[in-house]
Order: sequence, then C-alpha cells, then structure tokens
Amino acid sequence: MTILTAVIDGNPLPAQRTRSARGRHYNTDTYDTELNRLAAEFRMAWGVIEPLQGDVMMRVVWYRQTNHPVDIDNLGKALQDAAVRAGVMGDDRQIKAAPPLLEVDRNNPRLVVGFYTADTAEYKEYRRRQLLWAMTIRNAVIQEP
Repeated sequence: MTILTAVIDGNPLPAQRTRSARGRHYNTDTYDTELNRLAAEFRMAWGVIEPLQGDVMMRVVWYRQTNHPVDIDNLGKALQDAAVRAGVMGDDRQIKAAPPLLEVDRNNPRLVVGFYTADTAEYKEYRRRQLLWAMTIRNAVIQEP
C-alpha cells in the first residue's frame, strides 16, 4: 500500500504539443524545464523510491494565479510525464484514475498531488463511487421512456 503526497509551489504549466523539425520530435525548452522542476520536487518530497507497481490513482488540485482558460488534461499530462521522469512510476499508463480540480489562488499558485496504489482505501473508495455513479446513470437511461 503506497500513498505519496506533495505540495509544489509555482504556477503549473500544461503539457505542450511535441514539436518536430527535420524529422525529429522534441519538447520545447520551457516544457522540458518544467518537467525537470516537477521531477526534482518529487525527488525532494519522496527521495529516490522504487517505482509504483500496478494501477495508480493520481489526485491533484491545481491552484493557478488566474482563471485564464487552460486544458486541464494537458496540466495532468505534464504532471504524469514528470512523475515518470522522477521514477515515481515506470509508465504513465499505470494511471487508471486522475480526478482533477482547478482553483484560483492569485497569491499562492501551487499544486497538491497524491499518488495512490490500487490497494489503498482512497483508490478503492474512489473506484467504488465511480462505479456506483456509472450504474446510477445507466439505470436512469434504461428507465427513460
């Protein structure tokens, strides 16, 4: 059973599209710098750890300086890429659930993140609630005339 949590200061940057030139694919320097920063923050919070095994849930709340529209999926992707880079997990495909929340805090931009393995109570409870929600929706659709 593994739970890893951290609070990371700064205004989070979303993942950017991979660029290509002369048949080569690359990330921009800005995005690469952000991934390195996040990976270093993970290592400072948890040290060098064995990568998480099996299914993982990533819970995250982003506190951004503005309410400027942002693609929340791209924020999550950057965090997942940094977690892989830091050795938190071997592959971001291990993440089976990633409930996000986006908030505004002009004075203290940060992100609060937690990684939970499938054997934790948090993962099991989230999964149970999601399945219950899906059954409720399914039953409502079936009962409509």
